[in-house]
Amino acid sequence: MAVTFINAMRVPENRKAYFVQMWEEGYDYVAAQPGFIASSLHETTALNDEFQFYTIAVWKDADALIAATSTEWWRDFTERFGFTGPTPAFTSVPALCNVVSDHDDLFGEASG
Repeated sequence: MAVTFINAMRVPENRKAYFVQMWEEGYDYVAAQPGFIASSLHETTALNDEFQFYTIAVWKDADALIAATSTEWWRDFTERFGFTGPTPAFTSVPALCNVVSDHDDLFGEASG
């Protein structure tokens, strides 16, 4: 069953361009991994929102996501990006979810 990875991220205003550039680099990597289905990056339009960006990614299953993000390349990338390491530049709140209702079949598993 497909799973959806959702990640809410805090990004300082002066780091947005860098953040988007690095997100695109990460996308290029995950898009080539087995089990990857789709991903998108969203920026909030709300003023003073706790989170400025949200990633939504769909994977064939949790094992595919875990395999793609357990590589040495991914570990190095997340540190270079600024999510890990001694002084992270960005923080996030990730969640792995199952689709409960998908009326528009966006995730390939119509339900509702």
